[in-house]
Amino acid sequence: MAFGGWAWARKKVIGKERPIVRISPNKLHVNDLSFFTQVFQNGTPFFKDPRYYASFNLYEALPLIRDPNKHMIRHSIVRPLFSKRRVDNFAPNVEQIVERALLKIATFQEAGKPLNIQQLFRCMTVDAIMALLFNKTQNLTISNEVEPPFLRSMTLFTKSFYLTKHVPILARAARRLPLCIAKRVFPAYVSFRQTKARGLSRDAPDMEALIDEAFIFCFAANDTTSYALTWAIYYLLTHTNARLKLAEELWPLQQTANGLLTYEKLGNLPYLTGVIKETLRLTSPVPWELPRIVPQGGIWLGDQYIPPGTLVCMGTRMVHYNPQIFPDPGKLSPRDDWVTTAKSSKSGMSHFQGDHARA
Repeated sequence: MAFGGWAWARKKVIGKERPIVRISPNKLHVNDLSFFTQVFQNGTPFFKDPRYYASFNLYEALPLIRDPNKHMIRHSIVRPLFSKRRVDNFAPNVEQIVERALLKIATFQEAGKPLNIQQLFRCMTVDAIMALLFNKTQNLTISNEVEPPFLRSMTLFTKSFYLTKHVPILARAARRLPLCIAKRVFPAYVSFRQTKARGLSRDAPDMEALIDEAFIFCFAANDTTSYALTWAIYYLLTHTNARLKLAEELWPLQQTANGLLTYEKLGNLPYLTGVIKETLRLTSPVPWELPRIVPQGGIWLGDQYIPPGTLVCMGTRMVHYNPQIFPDPGKLSPRDDWVTTAKSSKSGMSHFQGDHARA
């Protein structure tokens, strides 16, 4: 169960015969797709577990805000950043980042050196996020460092989280401890706050919220995106039919002078879209459970009554690898409705359910 093993072990422990399993004194894991949808739908009465989300030590970050009204207000502010129009306008910036990445790949190829592709994807993702949110790139894509300090802070955050999610008081204490001690308990967060605070006026409103928001956007999008992109390459290399079918769709497209395919053309390709969604399903960038609190009055799951205050959760891998939805869940095989129509393209994908389902 250690080092993330529970994400895979629970598939053997939990099944149709045992849809409800107690995994801690006050926490139940539920393997029920309809219940999953009920818990994570918009307007859900199942609120986030304060103890669990406090372990992130990012109280003002959008995905971790527990108050529904406060979350709605913050979400309305952030949402325009990811509108279709904003994404379309931002596409040329991403293309520039891709060009830098291709130059780096070519340099390593000419030198006969191996390149850590996931690390490169992490650099590209951070550059894109910072440019989109703050109109300022970190230029990590062209960095010669094996792991730039910015990415190192992301790595340290992940390692710290495995401790603070079980002892969340450490995360709260990190804000009040002397820096020499706080850096040992929560090195990534302290480092990130110090770095980003230098660029903000002390008189700026909601400085804490701005730093928390910046960190969670970088962390949440960085590892998940780079992880998915890396696995997309792996799955395409190991699934010949899918690779050839995708190549057949891409070859007729006209390239730019730099040999790239523009976002405008790629965004309308049905099979490419299907491959992207299938990769998100297979990788499940957020494999762990996201606990919610059973509301007042309790709930019934079949003939089992769950009292109010109980923590309930369900791992996204249990949904994405459900053979009732995906007949051969371990293979890259885009569903027909993901390729031919957008009407039901979100079916069975927890990443696309609700405004903040993944959090």
